[in-house]
Amino acid sequence: MVRDPLDLRRYAKTEDGDDLTQALVEEIIEKCLGFEVEQRSLVIGYWSCSYHSYQELCQEEKILYKLISGLHSSISIHIAFDYLLDEATNLWGQNLTLMYDRVLRYPDHVRNLYFTFLFVLRAVTKLLYNPKLQAACPIPFDEANLWKGQSGPELKQKIQQQFRNISALMDCVGCEKC
Repeated sequence: MVRDPLDLRRYAKTEDGDDLTQALVEEIIEKCLGFEVEQRSLVIGYWSCSYHSYQELCQEEKILYKLISGLHSSISIHIAFDYLLDEATNLWGQNLTLMYDRVLRYPDHVRNLYFTFLFVLRAVTKLLYNPKLQAACPIPFDEANLWKGQSGPELKQKIQQQFRNISALMDCVGCEKC
């Protein structure tokens, strides 16, 4: 099973049935991300609609999950690559322990990083239309099988909205928060 980076699902229900997810998400938003009150509804909306076990997700949602995980891994690697090692001397450098702890120790994070790389590479090869380049680029998933079935159009709209929410969320979080 793919790990949930924050693993908030384990806190979702208490013995008396109270839902703790909302409280935990609000605490994370306030303490970790520093969002203003008006930005919180966007984050809570994304969080509440994205919590399912990986096995319950359809193929399109699994692709979204892998892309988000790969993006998170990429950001973590970039942070570890140029890290403030000593604040007193303003010494910057590579923090390999951080990179290992956040990404490399989890094979699924590395696989999702590779998947995201292939996804972007595939998009570039389609945009440039170079048959030689397209032949050399591995295909990360079968695009022909996406958005099929009765719920295909609704699912496509749902995932497009999730991408918009994620984009808006990332616009709200400055680099200094990382």
